[in-house]
Amino acid sequence: MDNQDVATTTFTYLAVEDQIHTLWKEISAVREQYTESQPIKDWEILRLMEVHNQLDIESTRQQESHLKSLIDSLKLSEINAKGIITGGLKARIQPLEVPKKTFSVRSQSEQVISQMGFVDPLYGVNDEISLITSQTSTILIDRKREITKTLILLNHKYKLTYEEEELKKNLLAELRSMNTV
Repeated sequence: MDNQDVATTTFTYLAVEDQIHTLWKEISAVREQYTESQPIKDWEILRLMEVHNQLDIESTRQQESHLKSLIDSLKLSEINAKGIITGGLKARIQPLEVPKKTFSVRSQSEQVISQMGFVDPLYGVNDEISLITSQTSTILIDRKREITKTLILLNHKYKLTYEEEELKKNLLAELRSMNTV
């Protein structure tokens, strides 16, 4: 969908919405109008409501069409995903099912690989290293939480003492060093 199609679709949608608002004004004018025959007034309101419903259906159809073209333009197949319209104007992105296959490398150890090419270097090789890595990650995450909590408390203070300024500088430096590792 090129820019001209998007502009045309947008202007068409805006025109339909403008017609709907005009109809609302007409319906309220007919309701406030004094007439001696109530059936004529009811028939006029009914006719305007039918036109309103048709315009509303057209507006919804245009929005659904725009959503479909948007999902198509995302080219989700490039990232092994697909867009699913779940009804009306709701959509979600779902990964494609990728069957896992095993292959053997020089060391003859089995590793799991997906179609996307991810190889887990720690798979079945060294559980001690993965255990240390997970413990280190937990320690780092906890320390980052502590630093963040302390920095938030310091930022809420109106005025900091010299010691608090130094603490803030040291904590920021420590947080930066953790994020670069």
